[in-house]
Amino acid sequence: MAPRLLSIVLALLGCRAAPGAQSSSPPAGQDTVLIAGHVLYVQSGFHVNLFAGGLGGVRSLALGPGGAVFATLSGSGMIVRLVDVNGDGVADAQAQTVLSGLDYPFGLAFRRDTMYFSEQTSVKRLDPGAAAPVMLVSNLPSGGHVTRTIAFGPDNLLYVAVGSSCNVCNDAPPRAAVTHYRLDGSGSRSIPRRGSSGPTTTTATIWGTTCRPST
Repeated sequence: MAPRLLSIVLALLGCRAAPGAQSSSPPAGQDTVLIAGHVLYVQSGFHVNLFAGGLGGVRSLALGPGGAVFATLSGSGMIVRLVDVNGDGVADAQAQTVLSGLDYPFGLAFRRDTMYFSEQTSVKRLDPGAAAPVMLVSNLPSGGHVTRTIAFGPDNLLYVAVGSSCNVCNDAPPRAAVTHYRLDGSGSRSIPRRGSSGPTTTTATIWGTTCRPST
């Protein structure tokens, strides 16, 4: 069987190589790959390569129109676009800035060719060809755990996760909860989960993750 291709775009894009990084014995059935100064263990038969480097601070990734990779650079307040025209698993040129001057952009999701993204206190939509985004959800709480993960559910609703205000706080929604909205930002309903850090959709199931015990 021909080796399968696993293109991993590392969230450590642009990291410095660790001095003296070297391979070690991988678990059974896995291979050792040295990349960007780090040791990765991958399933045998898969290939890993660095898609793009020199960005720094990448927090979220999403596949957009034409297979382009979109990334949020949260600390820089930017969303960028990376293209791989020849399909060799490496970005062909420097990142193109899609939006800048944002307030800690984090979550990214596409619905057809329309990009949805979150900032610290809002969720917005950027229509194809538009120069400025449209506000969908405003007045999300600021501070604390500032990541705002977004995803579309099989029910055609937009799910938004808002982190808690501190590690041990007993917050009311939308803090420490996943909230769903209609696509225009109306009709909010929260599903509280302490420490919730983001929804992910697979087939007809929506999964939420947490980095602390849930209640």
